Amino acid sequence: MILGICLTLMGALHTGATPPSGPVFLPGSAFTLAWTHSIEKVRWEEDYEVRLTRSEFTADYDWCSAGRCQPLSNFIASSADVTRARACFYQ
Repeated sequence: MILGICLTLMGALHTGATPPSGPVFLPGSAFTLAWTHSIEKVRWEEDYEVRLTRSEFTADYDWCSAGRCQPLSNFIASSADVTRARACFYQ
């Protein structure tokens, strides 16, 4: 199994239309998004990582949001395996 990032056109999913192609798989667990800022006209870069492996031999991750941190297990149980995190829309 190869870890990677799957890209899908979300607009087609919301309209019920069939996307022009299925998800595009890009291998790798870390990547950088780069773009030219529309106002400042300078290059910006952001680094991301997608692998989230939880181990039974170490303390669980803390999920921090709005200045408050709590164990990730408060939201989803750990089976000491890979937990998938992806962007999504709540309905």
